[in-house]
Amino acid sequence: MLIDAQSRKWDDVANDTSITHGFICEFDEEPEEVKQAPLNPDFLNWQANPEALENNDDNNFYGALPSPVDLSPLRKTQNPVNSSVFHASASETRYDGRTKILLPAARNQGKYNTCWAFASIGALEANYLAQNLSSLGSDRDLSELHLAWFAYKDPASGYKVRNSTKSILDQRGNAQIAETVLKKVMISPVKEDEMPYTLALDNTNNFPDNEIESFLNRIASKFTKLNIRLTDIIDIGYISDINNYGEVYPITAIKDYIKQYGAVYFQFHDDSEGYNESKTAFYSMKRKDNLHAALLVGWDDNFSRDNFNENLRPARNGAWLVRNSRGPNFGEGGYFWMSYEQEDDGFSCVFILSEDISAIADNASDDQGLYVNQHDENGRTKNIDRQWAANIFRASRNEDIIRVGFYTADNGAKYEIYINNFKQEKPTDPGGIENLKTSGEFNEAGYHVIDLPEPVELYEGDYYSVIVKMTLLSGYEYPTGVEAFIDKYVSPDVKPGESFFASGDVAPSIWQDGTEIDEGPFNACIEAATLPRYSYVIVPEITTNSLPEASQGEAYNFELSSSGTSPVEWRLGNIPSGMKFSREGVLSGTPSEAGEYALKITALNNAGSDTKTFTLKVNASEDNNNDNAPDDNNDNEDNPHEEPDNPSQEDNPSSQRSLAASSGGCNSGFEVLCVISLLAVFTKRR
Repeated sequence: MLIDAQSRKWDDVANDTSITHGFICEFDEEPEEVKQAPLNPDFLNWQANPEALENNDDNNFYGALPSPVDLSPLRKTQNPVNSSVFHASASETRYDGRTKILLPAARNQGKYNTCWAFASIGALEANYLAQNLSSLGSDRDLSELHLAWFAYKDPASGYKVRNSTKSILDQRGNAQIAETVLKKVMISPVKEDEMPYTLALDNTNNFPDNEIESFLNRIASKFTKLNIRLTDIIDIGYISDINNYGEVYPITAIKDYIKQYGAVYFQFHDDSEGYNESKTAFYSMKRKDNLHAALLVGWDDNFSRDNFNENLRPARNGAWLVRNSRGPNFGEGGYFWMSYEQEDDGFSCVFILSEDISAIADNASDDQGLYVNQHDENGRTKNIDRQWAANIFRASRNEDIIRVGFYTADNGAKYEIYINNFKQEKPTDPGGIENLKTSGEFNEAGYHVIDLPEPVELYEGDYYSVIVKMTLLSGYEYPTGVEAFIDKYVSPDVKPGESFFASGDVAPSIWQDGTEIDEGPFNACIEAATLPRYSYVIVPEITTNSLPEASQGEAYNFELSSSGTSPVEWRLGNIPSGMKFSREGVLSGTPSEAGEYALKITALNNAGSDTKTFTLKVNASEDNNNDNAPDDNNDNEDNPHEEPDNPSQEDNPSSQRSLAASSGGCNSGFEVLCVISLLAVFTKRR
């Protein structure tokens, strides 16, 4: 006889024969089977026959791999960001990035399969120029070798070369592999002169790894941290859907992306028979095995179809301006024109950078830097049907969570970010969703980094979970990106108690460990960036209101000032000829040319930044032909405090720790390490 259902008590000997007796049972709710999105058909073809991409000829090398993630669903929802900036290019019939943003000379990948690295780094450089960023100064040449090498020799993860019989530079890659490398702070871009590609080109040996590695062992701790970081990658998918989806998209949208962000990365099947050398024009509908990566950097709606080979002409006029990686002697100084109707392999994207405080001080220790906490060392390899994903991490110091990174699988995605702090007690699952930190919506699919509105405080040894709920407005049923095993491509390290998943629109009642899912194992593609917590660093504020006028040929000396935590370093960008800027914030020298110069100065430290633009007026000399005019020189004798333009900073690529911007400061008794960066982009008006 049932006595108390709530207490789960029963009585099997009751005399009431009208009741059927038995146990009162409680059944665990079983989660549904996890569904995985189909892989990219081009990737499956390569996976079945990986040697099919080995068709380099004597003159042209390639190197792109199909992405395992299928971006074809984006065809149905392609909708660029809702902004007045976008669609402005619809009325422009021609745009040339070479003149609009002054793209540098095209680079040469040589006889290595590194086109993907050249296209990815080229996209970063183009984005830097399009946004008119200034933290790199005039030297905007980033290292392709650094990216290609650390994609397969990441010292922190112990990532092994996929095919040890080949040189690292022949392993091939794509934008998603580049993205995985670039989002890790410790191996973010470095300048070309720190790891020049000539290290590879100068080697006659087909396997230069030992020589390159020997070099890296000597300089690995000397890489200079750059004040830029990857914040977003917009997945576009296909660029050649004109016939099926009309001309409004993707032609107009890709024009907008080029104009706004400098370049679009894309991959296509190259075919030498489709190239008209005299017109530097390419069009071929053959699905060749030579998969190549390059950049779209402009367009011409009136580029005649007659410029293409007679037996391979598209149906209409119009072409993209493409930046190649075969050196300036190819095509038009390294560029060529490709028909709007050219098929691609379905993977195109945009890299987006931002300025960052990635260097607190030259001698800053790792414990003063930013940590990127993640479990997906290889990035996203699949999408699954779970709306909820979470990672559990543990704080190794007193720190603050400042950023969260994750993927959106389709255009039109709403996200919610929750963070739970379990203190010193190790949790068995990510917990509830009471602690909403931020939410929002992305029009574009891709990888995104969100700065939290307020830092989340942690103490050393605290366990914490970062939970992301994803809702796709498009109806695509695979909203969550995961790192998962793929034969011949990646074999991730998935550990219990780290990544969790759940389904449903409401708060999860059951979390599934990524190691216990039959269709897995899976790592959640969620990163948490943390900075050490300081108690009294105050955001700097530039208190200088104006710069005194200077005179051509006369000595000048002026020190800028700021409030807040006192800065100990100023950084140099471009300034008027004949002048210098010291690390103490002193603008000095003897200006050699008259004019007005706009100087953009940013004061920054570990707590934040302040930016002002000043006008420096240099008056013309009374007599420019006066032989007795002061000598224009850059000697430091009269200003012993001046320092080199670009003071170096040390980095250690064996740790996923670097230095970045956000709130924070220095512990009591510890010297405040701050940086003030002079980011000077000047224009001269006669």
